[in-house]
Amino acid sequence: MTGIKAIVFDVDGVLINSKCENGEFYWKKNIHKDLGINIAQVKQFFKHYWPKIGAGELDTLDGLQEFLLSIGSGVKPLDFMNYWHEKDSNINLPIIELVKNLKLNGYDLYLGTNQEKYRSKHLWGKLGLSDHFIRLFASFELGVEKPNIKFFGAIEDELGLTSTELFFIDDSKNNVEAAISLGWKGICHTSNSSTLKFFNTNFLN
Repeated sequence: MTGIKAIVFDVDGVLINSKCENGEFYWKKNIHKDLGINIAQVKQFFKHYWPKIGAGELDTLDGLQEFLLSIGSGVKPLDFMNYWHEKDSNINLPIIELVKNLKLNGYDLYLGTNQEKYRSKHLWGKLGLSDHFIRLFASFELGVEKPNIKFFGAIEDELGLTSTELFFIDDSKNNVEAAISLGWKGICHTSNSSTLKFFNTNFLN
């Protein structure tokens, strides 16, 4: 695509297969059987604690400690976090192959994700996303989450690129629209087939 120098990929829902057909996250599927915590309780954690965690204002383990105590669970915060990270690691291999081809074609590739610090490290190191991307831009580090336009503005500033030189892919329409409102180009990932077709036509042709 003319003028594009860097492509920023979302992680969950794009590079990681995150959700079942019913829209629920895979990693929560057996959490009641495995940890004795039900999905409704986990949703309360993300509702009440995640906003501060995702923005880097609260350490994940501190938030989990408070949450687990509030529901009377004996699960240790680190055990909960490790369970979450290990179960939420289903790499989307066809999109990773696309990433490899884009890299070979000279595009600078980055990650842009609403993420806390521990899972960012897990994704970058243990799951090997550092093999394919130059840098991971995470909300905890930037101090703001998508779809806030400050998230995208911070990436622009860090990279020293203009908005017209940046492309964004995310499975959230709101996030993509926020990037586009700043002048970025972008698409919403709805399926592997549609995303592969788009990039093969516009970037790899």
